[in-house]
Amino acid sequence: MNILLVSDVSMTTILGGAERILYEHSTRLQAQGHHVVVLSRKVSDACSKTMTISGVQVIHFEVDRRNPFAFLVSSLWNAAQAYRQIAREITFDLVCFHQPLSAMGVTLVSKRTRLPATYTFQSPAFLEYQMRHPTRRSLEFARAIHFNLLRWIERHCLQRCHKIVVMSHYMKELVQQHHAVPEERISIVPGGVDLQRFTPAQHRGALRRWLKLPEKGCLLLTIRNLEARMGLPNLLEAMKLLNPEAEEISLIIGGSGSQREALQELKSRLGLEGRVEFRGQIPEDELAGYYQASDFFILPTRELEGFGLVTVEALACGTPVLGTPVGGTPEILRPLRSDLLFPGTDPDAIAKVILEHRHRLRSDPDGYQDLRDACRRHALDRYAWAPLIKALEAVLLKAAES
Repeated sequence: MNILLVSDVSMTTILGGAERILYEHSTRLQAQGHHVVVLSRKVSDACSKTMTISGVQVIHFEVDRRNPFAFLVSSLWNAAQAYRQIAREITFDLVCFHQPLSAMGVTLVSKRTRLPATYTFQSPAFLEYQMRHPTRRSLEFARAIHFNLLRWIERHCLQRCHKIVVMSHYMKELVQQHHAVPEERISIVPGGVDLQRFTPAQHRGALRRWLKLPEKGCLLLTIRNLEARMGLPNLLEAMKLLNPEAEEISLIIGGSGSQREALQELKSRLGLEGRVEFRGQIPEDELAGYYQASDFFILPTRELEGFGLVTVEALACGTPVLGTPVGGTPEILRPLRSDLLFPGTDPDAIAKVILEHRHRLRSDPDGYQDLRDACRRHALDRYAWAPLIKALEAVLLKAAES
């Protein structure tokens, strides 16, 4: 098939799960023999308008970032104009939407042709917007308009699609709850992991030295967008509660976001200097090494965790993941071991489980190695990309025949 993927993020720069899913879906569908084109928002002035990545043709459209209104209008209009130009050259069998703004632009143009469409729904965009923009009285009215407009746009695009792809039962429930999508139109295809790239390492100590990570004690890692819903303040508070073992437990935080400064201030107030380090955006060529070198990966999400690609990436590296019982995380961790889940999202619950696993690591190293082996097997059995892409392909073929 000729398949067009339409996204508000670019696969040229992997900043989080949305970019990773776009990259994996497009390149792996291309490898299956389909002709795949990606239309997405340009992320920076340095980004080329057109390029080819692993055989996938990538086309970027510009956006005006001067203010929220200009951003919204330019996203819709420029996505629509870019689609018009592409459609003159290629007759597509299917369009796969990944986020709502660019999807809406293409939908307005492709409405007459009734091009079959799917939507890979990773998270409700309007709820993410609400969580990223706390209420301020002076902006409350404008914020409410933006919130409701984004919800309407997302619902319109979902209703236009023949099939909706979600990555967890939790996200399926959210689609039904907020957008009234019939169950028969929703298919669950979990996110996957590159099992050749994300694999256990033989010499974890050498990795710590190479990455300049603490070489002694228990090393915790989390990689998150530094936003409020990710629960990082609770994790920092939990680190404060880990005394008297504080000197033996250190935490590396990777990622960027609007809460970076506030989190660093909280770290200072809690007296966590020397025990917690912010590393910023982790380079792609070092990402697997961070997972491999760590003793535990921590997922402290407070709300709206649709799936968590970082979870399966860490597991594939043999690194146990300790996560809050939020969103899709229990669907990944509970079949492996229920004691990997925190009993809640508060600092006490997080600290308690970290300490329990730290004690087991010290008192039963063979048992800890068995856990690492079980994490790898869990990723192999459930999250290999090959069967997941086959499942996705089946959904897309069915939609194209609608």
